[in-house]
Amino acid sequence: MLTASLVAGLPRPLARLARPREEDDDTSTVASSDDLDDDDDDTSSIARRRRELSFVAHFDKKSLSPHPNDCWLLIETSWLQAWLRYVASPAAPPPGPITHASLLRRDGTLAPNLLCKTHYRCISPMVWSLFVMLHGATARPIARFTTDIYDCAVAASALAALLDRVRLRTTCVWHQPASDD
Repeated sequence: MLTASLVAGLPRPLARLARPREEDDDTSTVASSDDLDDDDDDTSSIARRRRELSFVAHFDKKSLSPHPNDCWLLIETSWLQAWLRYVASPAAPPPGPITHASLLRRDGTLAPNLLCKTHYRCISPMVWSLFVMLHGATARPIARFTTDIYDCAVAASALAALLDRVRLRTTCVWHQPASDD
């Protein structure tokens, strides 16, 4: 639900890097680059941004799997726009930690009249896990079985179990050595 529409506005060379793949569950290396830990080297920074974009394009999906615990994680559209600027330009700052400031009232309840794609986007647990691993989060995840933010929330225990499983997989995939294809 994320890649096709948001990546469409990227500059052509960057959009080519984000070429979406068919949905699959393999854990192949997402990009062919060396160790991409944060450092001040411009080349590493560009490679890291490309790898993030490649990872998101690879693990993004348009629909939920038939697995009963599969769900969407909701994220502010404004945060995703900041992330897209970050991966599109070496001069752009990182998006910062994920927040839900525009989605929640001060008391922690959902703000009224929120619209999918306008105020929030639905992302896969793998993409959420990558964003949290690389950029952090100051908000608890908002998880739903549908794209409607006002539908029933995923049970906290089921979400915690899912995210624990996905976090481990995300870490393994992100840190695997680059392939020499």
